[in-house]
Amino acid sequence: MARADEAKAAIQCLLRHLDTVVLPACFENRGMIPFAPDNEKAIDDLIRHHLAYQAIDEGQIQLSGAVIDLLNRVTRNHQMHLSGGQVGDLWQEIQDLAEGYHLATRKGEEIQRQEYLQGIQETVVYFSDKLHEATLRFSRHIYHHFAIIADLDLRIRENERCLKEARRLNQLLHTISFTALGELAGSDRQLNRILLNDFRKIIDQAAHSLLDATHRLKDNLGRLQRDREARRLNQLIDVFHQHYQTHLGFEPSLQVLSPCPEAFNRIEPLPWLAYPDVDAALHEKVLSELAAQALQANQRPLRETAVEPVANVEDACDVVIDEPADSVVEAMVTFFDQVLASYTPRSALAAYEELAPPLAADDWLIALVDFHHLHLADGYADIELHFDEIQDSLFNGNHEVHDVHFYARQDVAEGSPANHSAAQAEDSGHPGMAPLA
Repeated sequence: MARADEAKAAIQCLLRHLDTVVLPACFENRGMIPFAPDNEKAIDDLIRHHLAYQAIDEGQIQLSGAVIDLLNRVTRNHQMHLSGGQVGDLWQEIQDLAEGYHLATRKGEEIQRQEYLQGIQETVVYFSDKLHEATLRFSRHIYHHFAIIADLDLRIRENERCLKEARRLNQLLHTISFTALGELAGSDRQLNRILLNDFRKIIDQAAHSLLDATHRLKDNLGRLQRDREARRLNQLIDVFHQHYQTHLGFEPSLQVLSPCPEAFNRIEPLPWLAYPDVDAALHEKVLSELAAQALQANQRPLRETAVEPVANVEDACDVVIDEPADSVVEAMVTFFDQVLASYTPRSALAAYEELAPPLAADDWLIALVDFHHLHLADGYADIELHFDEIQDSLFNGNHEVHDVHFYARQDVAEGSPANHSAAQAEDSGHPGMAPLA
């Protein structure tokens, strides 16, 4: 019962000196108790119960921060100075306690395990409470604290400081993700209930409230910056007005400027480039309007879906469609018809001069050979061909073709053109030059 007796004695000490020393020091003197003969007994009692301590200034006594936080909390007028770094320290403490809990579980130390679990629960409650106070602090600054600051520049500076702190706290909350909490809890059922259920809900609510407070701080900062710009312009107008009132005959003219010296340095033209500051609260309204106009300009008009008339479908399977034939194909068909009708060798180059197809002579020779091979099954198998060529003296195996002769096959005795062409192919020594069978 020693701890209970100490707590009761400390509470009784606070109640005994509450009206005379504690409340005036907390609400009127920033927690400082002036050292005076009337306060000597109260100071000794508070120091003995660890509720006050000697300040840096030897003439004053400082109330403990726990007492100041308690009084500010119950009066709902607290000025919390919890920063993102302090909240980060609490999160680090939760991580350390969770690691100790897992280690005690693996070692089978049930007492240490329960102590770590209790520490995690208490730290989570304390973390949640401080986080809630941190988010409420920004709303209090907007509606109460900024109103008591008369100077506009100081109000802007205070708003910017709160906005930076809110962003740092928001970044910290983003690091406490569901994945991080799941890895910290592991497969333990009690840690999953504390971290993934209770603690995660508190983090989500705080992040939502913090985001709303950040938007309000940014809107308030933009309004204050616009007021400062308007004040600067008003001051400039007042200066000109006073100058004209003082100097009634003053007329603005370039003659009042002293003659500028001639400059021999060449100055390059400055590029006129501008980049919008998307994070500037002063131009947030203008940037929002420009973004809306850009989105509206890039929107494509909806296509009108007109109802198309249903076309009548007719069966045209037996209909023969006459398409214009290719002139080159017509020339090749004519050439092979002449070959079949004459039974005499027909020169491809001579036919080229006669039929005049719309392509080069080399291409005409290649086209005739390809056409012959592709249409062997269409009756062109009775047509033989012979290459008029010479062997290249520099590169063995290469032949230079000058012309191609085509002739119809006929079963005659020796001395026929077909046998004569075969004999020429054998004499040339090139097996590829034999008539096609």
